[in-house]
Amino acid sequence: MTPIPLLLVGDGAVARALAAGFSTAGQPVTRWWRGQGGEPPEADVAILAVSDGAVSEVARRVRADVLLSCAGGLPIDAVFAGMNGGKGLLHPLRALAGGPSDGNLAETVFGIAGDAAGLSAARRLVDVLGGVPLVLTAESQPRYHAAAVLVSNHTLALVATATALLSDLDPRVAESALADLLGSAVANIRALHLPAALTGPMARGDVATIQTHLAALPPEAAALYRATGRALLTVAEAKGQADPATLVAIGRLLDKP
Repeated sequence: MTPIPLLLVGDGAVARALAAGFSTAGQPVTRWWRGQGGEPPEADVAILAVSDGAVSEVARRVRADVLLSCAGGLPIDAVFAGMNGGKGLLHPLRALAGGPSDGNLAETVFGIAGDAAGLSAARRLVDVLGGVPLVLTAESQPRYHAAAVLVSNHTLALVATATALLSDLDPRVAESALADLLGSAVANIRALHLPAALTGPMARGDVATIQTHLAALPPEAAALYRATGRALLTVAEAKGQADPATLVAIGRLLDKP
């Protein structure tokens, strides 16, 4: 495949991951970020891997036939309003925090969207990276991004809360143990899918255990347990392992103030 004259704008975790991914794929990339000073060079396609609040301002400085934003939560028409040329979204569905494996983007799902030119460019770049395109509409993009945030960000609130409960352990030991546990749950989802991947007292309908948990938890942790537990009840019902009557009893426990 003929390389694309490509400009990558930004120097954060997403920009560095994309730069590494394109380098591995043999796709030349010109890099530019505001800290370098001057104006960005021209390109056929420019990827704006900058903070959400900077996308529109940076886009006005970039000279490219197609502009692609990595800001999964921003509507394309709004962020590129009044700008000529192709417009689109290229959003890696990965939690990129600057880790050593961030640049391994093969088989990564990318949320893509845009007008004809923007969508075409996004598809081609996903193909270059060995990723999987997930085409979004203007209506589905906000739900897509909210789903991504729930899984990649809000999950960390659960881990942080659970780590605090293990106060008798070194925090790093607790984090590591819980990360391994979370990894095993993710592996079950991949292998078995939902609802079969659900384990634990909710799957079994173990009312007494859940009652014990709620009694032992401090108020903020109990509130989080109740909120996630209510959503988990639906998964347990779908799995069908527990007696429905026990799930009703658990629901009553979770609804108590």
